[in-house]
Amino acid sequence: MQYVNEAEYYHIQRNKRWGDRDNWNVGDVIEIGKIQNKFMESRYSTDYKIDPELNFESVILKLQGKPLDKMDRRFLQDISNVWREYITKTREYIFEYERVRINNKLPSRFRCLFVTDKEGIKYWLPLLGNADEASIYKLALTGIIHKTNEKFVRLNTNSQEFNHEQARKYWAGEDAEQQGYEYLFEGKVKVLDVVNKVYQV
Repeated sequence: MQYVNEAEYYHIQRNKRWGDRDNWNVGDVIEIGKIQNKFMESRYSTDYKIDPELNFESVILKLQGKPLDKMDRRFLQDISNVWREYITKTREYIFEYERVRINNKLPSRFRCLFVTDKEGIKYWLPLLGNADEASIYKLALTGIIHKTNEKFVRLNTNSQEFNHEQARKYWAGEDAEQQGYEYLFEGKVKVLDVVNKVYQV
């Protein structure tokens, strides 16, 4: 973790569906770290309409040997989405717990802006998806930044002990110089330039 002043970084904004708050313009100044970011805000406030007592065996038996219609596919997709979301939430709360325990001055994944440097764009743009619709923002950052590696936050169904250890490595900045590095930032963001759809930085 370090303090930066007017340092040049980039943010890849891959999804505009969250509304006007994501439509930045050159010259905009945004304060990051006061409220939940979009990554966690939607997860915090979303209700999932799946029965918590759902018997998966009965679902499988019901669908076995039956051509799946549109409603069946939607139901299975909903189950898959909720499964993934709860694994994600579990991971994020473990990582936040370890952050506060280790050093609560570290930028929080709940509130930070995820950024990269110029060299990291080639790695992150295809990985994040929606590359054809992404906007790349060139930014000047003033505040606290932490460099780490995304490999420690990859979803898994291992033990909580394993994920707590992954979190400790993440916040220690292990392998931060290897491929997959990422930056978490809290502070003042000034938008210097916008590159839409085409990688031209």
